Amino acid sequence: MKSSLYKLLSLSCIIAMFGSSVLARDYNQPKGSYPDRGSEESYSDDNYSKERSDNKETQEVDYYPFTKSQGRIGDQDVIGIRISKEKIVLLGRDKTYFEEQMKEQNFSERDFFSKYPKLISVELSNVSFTREILENIQKYLPKTIKNLVINSCVIANEDFEEFTDIIVRHKQLKFLTVMDPNMARAESAKLIAAVGDLEVLKYLRLTLGELGDEGCVILQKVLNKSKETLSDLNLGFMRVNNSKDYDGLLTFLGELKELKKLEYSVFESTENQVNIFFNSLANLKKLTDLKLCFDDFNSHNGVEAYHNSEDFNAALEKLKYLENLDISSMNLPDSSLQTISRALENLTKLKTLNVSGNPINEQTAKVLSAVIKNMDSLISFVANNCEMNDSAFSSLCSGLQNSSLRYAYFSGNDIVSSVKSLPVSQMKNLVAVNFADNKIKLSDVVGFMKMIPGGSKLEVVNWTGNDFTGVSENQQIEERNDLKIWKKEHRVNTLDLGI
Repeated sequence: MKSSLYKLLSLSCIIAMFGSSVLARDYNQPKGSYPDRGSEESYSDDNYSKERSDNKETQEVDYYPFTKSQGRIGDQDVIGIRISKEKIVLLGRDKTYFEEQMKEQNFSERDFFSKYPKLISVELSNVSFTREILENIQKYLPKTIKNLVINSCVIANEDFEEFTDIIVRHKQLKFLTVMDPNMARAESAKLIAAVGDLEVLKYLRLTLGELGDEGCVILQKVLNKSKETLSDLNLGFMRVNNSKDYDGLLTFLGELKELKKLEYSVFESTENQVNIFFNSLANLKKLTDLKLCFDDFNSHNGVEAYHNSEDFNAALEKLKYLENLDISSMNLPDSSLQTISRALENLTKLKTLNVSGNPINEQTAKVLSAVIKNMDSLISFVANNCEMNDSAFSSLCSGLQNSSLRYAYFSGNDIVSSVKSLPVSQMKNLVAVNFADNKIKLSDVVGFMKMIPGGSKLEVVNWTGNDFTGVSENQQIEERNDLKIWKKEHRVNTLDLGI
């Protein structure tokens, strides 16, 4: 239910509101990534980022595209603040950030917010909202704020009206995020009703616990009011009533024809609800970014799931502007993933494809491989935790020669000896590869590294968490030294992490 993009979207919203240009990569980067300033794209993988965390050249993922300031940012230059328990982060108009500790805050100081005259964004994470804190925010949160993020904060039911009043009193908000996967249906309905008071809504993210019939009706009205201005929508629910009201909401999503970015996730769904959603999706022809997760899709009736996959295909074929597609963590059946894969070739602008968390067997890998080799725009392919064994991985690699891929991620699979199937010498654009947490032996790691041609663009391969048991420390040192000599002799500058 947790989005990998919301923090980056929130920060990018700040820059966009301030009037600066925001690159597409600001939206494309998954959580846990550390952009390389010298490359056009950014590495997008948790394991790679952990290895790079000590490099002063890299930027903090939580604050990308902001870079660390050398000193405290002047009050007149602060455009955003992020508060989490006893930490505050100031975001500057020059795209820098400054982090500092603070004493427990109840926001009772009148100038806590107002001392920043250009403040347009406030984020509150993991804060326990007492009645006093809520009343102080009601009083002192400036009317100039355009972006408000409430992430995993504790709000007592008896104080919920004070919380929603904060939104009601700030009708100028254009970007709103509220994340509380434990929120009950009554509170969800009250929150959504408050969102309906906003004058112009451009970005809305709601991750809630339960959505009842009343909430569905109110949410549809809210979205209808903003359908001409809303460009980014992110909805996630743990439970939604199986009712005509929810079907009506799913149908209405197809009316949001100005949407460019859509993320939709739900823990429980029926075959009919998924079908309605896919039919609505076909109408959103301006989408550039799409992330879906029907968590229980794999438990649906096999015949209906297959036909829903075909409907998803039909919808994808109409999304001609789609650049980023994420269908990770759905545990899709083989037939469904194969069916969906066949539609990808028609997405001529697709740059990023994430199929992580969906099992990939040999046949599915063949289908994916045949599609990827014909996708000239595809830059990043993410297939982490897909249960790929050697035969599946070999099949996947069979069509990757001369592909346009720059970033390829295969961590958490069952790759053992087939790692050298990746045609690295023929993948001229490749910049980063992740083989972390497989079962690859050290000898195969070295063998792969020695396949890299001299002068290759490949900057890094991550081998962290592989199977080096049975190899003594002295042997590992000898292998590393031998590899260093070989790389120097063959003009290979690729960084090998985790050896």
